[in-house]
Order: sequence, then C-alpha cells, then structure tokens
Amino acid sequence: KSSSVLFRCPSTSVILSKKINLNKKDIKPDKEKANERATDIQSLIEIDKKYSDSIKVEIYDNGEIDNDTISLYQNNYLMIDHKMISAKPLTFYINLTADNPITLLKLIAENIGTIPPCTALMIVTTKNKRYEVNLKSDFYKNGVVELFLKE
Repeated sequence: KSSSVLFRCPSTSVILSKKINLNKKDIKPDKEKANERATDIQSLIEIDKKYSDSIKVEIYDNGEIDNDTISLYQNNYLMIDHKMISAKPLTFYINLTADNPITLLKLIAENIGTIPPCTALMIVTTKNKRYEVNLKSDFYKNGVVELFLKE
C-alpha cells in the first residue's frame, strides 16, 4: 500500500430557509400595474364654466398621518410622483375648457402607510366653491375624482 493515501470527506450542503411574513403594506407596487388597477370613481364634481380656469387641487393625508405615499394622474399625465401626504398639502392647478371638458384625477397608493388603506382628503377650490372629497386607494383599486364642465 502507498503511504500517500488521500482521505476524502463526503461533500455536504446546508440549506437555510426562513419564512417571511409580508404584510400588504410591505409590498411595493409595480408602476405599470399600479396604473392598471381597478378604477373606483369616488366623486363627481360639476364645475361651472365661468369658474373653470385656475382650479386649485390640494391633497392631504386624511385622518391620522401614517406615511401614506401617493402618485396622482390628471387623465394620463403624472402630476404628483411618489410623494408622502401629510397635514401640509400637495398643491397643483388645473383648468377645464370646451376642448377638455372632463378631467379624471386618479389617486394611486404607492404604499398604504401604517393604517391601510391609503386615505387622502382632496380639496378642489374654484373661484366660487370649495369641494372636499375623501379618497381611498389600495393595491387593488385606484381612487378617482371626475371633474366635468357644466355648460
């Protein structure tokens, strides 16, 4: 026998696994899929033609501030992208014209904060009226406000 005998150890492998419990609030939505969620029209607002220019839209967190993050589209145009809503409003202006008499404001939940679903207060202000709309959105439905021009 040879004195240089090689000893071989059998090869082994170790597989470690850990079960992860994800809450719905931990799931990050895909931007493409977020825009394809079901649409829930939560309010219709009729805007008088005389006051259809310079419509102010403000968005606040509704109720307790719980780190809700949203995106908002006017029709298919991105107005707000991944912004946290709070007691300080996210503000922008829109107008309605005879060429564009209907506008959809779509609220998309980017996350649902610590208290699901994502809830927001939208205040729409024209020169003569103020409208308050409570919106909610989650990973299955987008909240929508429809503004339309009164002839």
